[in-house]
Amino acid sequence: MKNEVAMMFWKRVDALRGPISLKKIAEGCSVTLGSIRNQRCFNTLPSLEDANAIASYLNTSIDYLLTGDSPRSITDPIILSIVHDLENDRTLISITRTFIDSVIHRQNLIEMERETESQKQKIEQY
Repeated sequence: MKNEVAMMFWKRVDALRGPISLKKIAEGCSVTLGSIRNQRCFNTLPSLEDANAIASYLNTSIDYLLTGDSPRSITDPIILSIVHDLENDRTLISITRTFIDSVIHRQNLIEMERETESQKQKIEQY
Protein backbone atom coordinates (compact mmCIF):
# COMPACT_ATOMS: atom_id res chain seq x y z
CA MET A 1 0.00 0.00 0.00
CA LYS A 2 2.77 2.43 0.95
CA ASN A 3 4.56 1.80 -2.36
CA GLU A 4 1.33 2.47 -4.26
CA VAL A 5 0.88 5.80 -2.47
CA ALA A 6 4.49 6.74 -3.25
CA MET A 7 4.10 5.69 -6.88
CA MET A 8 0.97 7.83 -7.24
CA PHE A 9 2.69 10.71 -5.42
CA TRP A 10 5.46 10.75 -8.05
CA LYS A 11 2.98 10.31 -10.93
CA ARG A 12 1.10 13.38 -9.70
CA VAL A 13 4.37 15.29 -9.40
CA ASP A 14 5.15 14.34 -13.00
CA ALA A 15 1.72 15.44 -14.17
CA LEU A 16 2.01 18.81 -12.45
CA ARG A 17 5.60 19.58 -13.34
CA GLY A 18 5.02 19.42 -17.08
CA PRO A 19 8.23 20.44 -18.85
CA ILE A 20 9.97 21.51 -15.63
CA SER A 21 12.96 19.26 -15.04
CA LEU A 22 13.46 17.30 -11.84
CA LYS A 23 16.74 19.16 -11.45
CA LYS A 24 14.89 22.52 -11.34
CA ILE A 25 12.41 21.14 -8.84
CA ALA A 26 15.23 19.79 -6.67
CA GLU A 27 17.05 23.13 -6.79
CA GLY A 28 13.85 25.07 -6.11
CA CYS A 29 13.04 22.87 -3.12
CA SER A 30 16.59 22.59 -1.72
CA VAL A 31 16.42 18.82 -2.16
CA THR A 32 19.13 16.82 -3.85
CA LEU A 33 18.38 15.50 -7.31
CA GLY A 34 19.76 12.12 -6.25
CA SER A 35 17.29 11.95 -3.40
CA ILE A 36 14.35 12.64 -5.69
CA ARG A 37 15.56 10.12 -8.26
CA ASN A 38 16.06 7.42 -5.61
CA GLN A 39 12.63 8.01 -4.09
CA ARG A 40 11.00 7.84 -7.53
CA CYS A 41 12.94 4.75 -8.53
CA PHE A 42 12.23 2.84 -5.31
CA ASN A 43 8.68 4.20 -4.87
CA THR A 44 9.32 5.80 -1.53
CA LEU A 45 7.83 8.98 -0.16
CA PRO A 46 9.97 12.03 0.60
CA SER A 47 10.17 13.41 4.11
CA LEU A 48 7.28 15.62 5.17
CA GLU A 49 9.51 18.69 4.80
CA ASP A 50 10.59 17.70 1.28
CA ALA A 51 7.02 16.78 0.27
CA ASN A 52 5.84 20.18 1.48
CA ALA A 53 8.60 21.94 -0.48
CA ILE A 54 7.72 19.98 -3.64
CA ALA A 55 4.01 20.68 -3.22
CA SER A 56 4.68 24.39 -2.69
CA TYR A 57 6.97 24.52 -5.71
CA LEU A 58 4.25 22.92 -7.84
CA ASN A 59 1.57 25.17 -6.30
CA THR A 60 -0.46 22.28 -4.95
CA SER A 61 -1.02 20.57 -1.61
CA ILE A 62 0.61 17.57 0.00
CA ASP A 63 -2.93 16.13 0.25
CA TYR A 64 -3.28 16.24 -3.52
CA LEU A 65 0.13 14.66 -4.11
CA LEU A 66 -0.66 11.87 -1.65
CA THR A 67 -4.35 11.22 -2.34
CA GLY A 68 -5.30 13.02 -5.53
CA ASP A 69 -7.98 14.94 -3.61
CA SER A 70 -8.51 18.72 -3.74
CA PRO A 71 -5.90 19.81 -6.26
CA ARG A 72 -4.78 23.40 -6.07
CA SER A 73 -2.76 23.38 -9.23
CA ILE A 74 -2.62 26.34 -11.57
CA THR A 75 -4.54 25.85 -14.79
CA ASP A 76 -5.18 29.41 -15.98
CA PRO A 77 -2.96 30.06 -19.05
CA ILE A 78 -2.13 33.61 -17.94
CA ILE A 79 -1.04 32.41 -14.49
CA LEU A 80 0.94 29.57 -16.06
CA SER A 81 2.69 32.14 -18.24
CA ILE A 82 3.55 34.19 -15.16
CA VAL A 83 4.88 31.10 -13.37
CA HIS A 84 7.01 30.30 -16.42
CA ASP A 85 8.34 33.89 -16.44
CA LEU A 86 9.16 33.61 -12.74
CA GLU A 87 11.09 30.41 -13.45
CA ASN A 88 13.07 32.30 -16.09
CA ASP A 89 13.63 35.09 -13.55
CA ARG A 90 15.08 32.55 -11.11
CA THR A 91 17.51 31.45 -13.81
CA LEU A 92 18.42 35.07 -14.55
CA ILE A 93 18.98 35.74 -10.84
CA SER A 94 21.24 32.70 -10.62
CA ILE A 95 23.26 33.84 -13.64
CA THR A 96 23.49 37.37 -12.20
CA ARG A 97 24.73 36.04 -8.86
CA THR A 98 27.39 33.99 -10.64
CA PHE A 99 28.47 37.06 -12.62
CA ILE A 100 28.64 39.23 -9.50
CA ASP A 101 30.66 36.57 -7.70
CA SER A 102 33.14 36.45 -10.59
CA VAL A 103 33.45 40.27 -10.61
CA ILE A 104 34.09 40.30 -6.87
CA HIS A 105 36.66 37.52 -7.26
CA ARG A 106 38.39 39.47 -10.04
CA GLN A 107 38.43 42.62 -7.91
CA ASN A 108 39.97 40.67 -5.05
CA LEU A 109 42.67 39.33 -7.38
CA ILE A 110 43.43 42.83 -8.66
CA GLU A 111 43.69 44.12 -5.09
CA MET A 112 46.02 41.27 -4.14
CA GLU A 113 48.12 42.02 -7.21
CA ARG A 114 48.37 45.69 -6.20
CA GLU A 115 49.40 44.76 -2.67
CA THR A 116 52.04 42.39 -4.01
CA GLU A 117 53.38 45.09 -6.33
CA SER A 118 53.44 47.59 -3.48
CA GLN A 119 55.38 45.16 -1.30
CA LYS A 120 57.87 44.54 -4.12
CA GLN A 121 58.45 48.27 -4.45
CA LYS A 122 59.05 48.62 -0.72
CA ILE A 123 61.55 45.76 -0.82
CA GLU A 124 63.34 47.31 -3.78
CA GLN A 125 63.64 50.63 -1.93
CA TYR A 126 65.60 48.98 0.85
